[in-house]
Amino acid sequence: AMFITMMADATAFSGLVFGYYFFWTVHPEFPPSGPRMDGPGSFWPMVALALAALSWGATVAARGTNRRGIVGTARLLLVFGIAARLAGIWAGLQGPLTTGLDPELHSYPAIVWVLVIWTTAHAGVGAIMQAYTLARSIAGRMTPTHDADLRNITVYQHFMALTAIVTYATIGLFPGVA
Repeated sequence: AMFITMMADATAFSGLVFGYYFFWTVHPEFPPSGPRMDGPGSFWPMVALALAALSWGATVAARGTNRRGIVGTARLLLVFGIAARLAGIWAGLQGPLTTGLDPELHSYPAIVWVLVIWTTAHAGVGAIMQAYTLARSIAGRMTPTHDADLRNITVYQHFMALTAIVTYATIGLFPGVA
């Protein structure tokens, strides 16, 4: 069920990314020049991407560690994954915030904000899932042999890793290529 849900979500996300690249190909000056149109830069999107990768890696490692019966380490990895995910949300929002991108000025800042909001909202859901799984483990409701919760959220974290790669590479790297 999680895989099917993520496929539907990925389809919607691909439509948003298509909008960015559609404007990039049909407009000779995209992203546009002018005040508050410089884009989010590459620093904050790459920091957000690195933190998303850390959160993903921590969740994958927690799944394997829990499966091997090293429950305490799995819990610590989930805590680290949650912290990295929350820091990644903050970093993802910093790019458009610190550069003053106004989504009402042009389609470029609007699509950047849409991609960032989509990614950070989904990252927030991912952090809630990680926290839920951690709570289930602490409560004794998830064990090394009964770990469906952790396996399911790992599928979601794979989706989040791909979403972060596409979003942050698009908004942080492609404006420099255009």
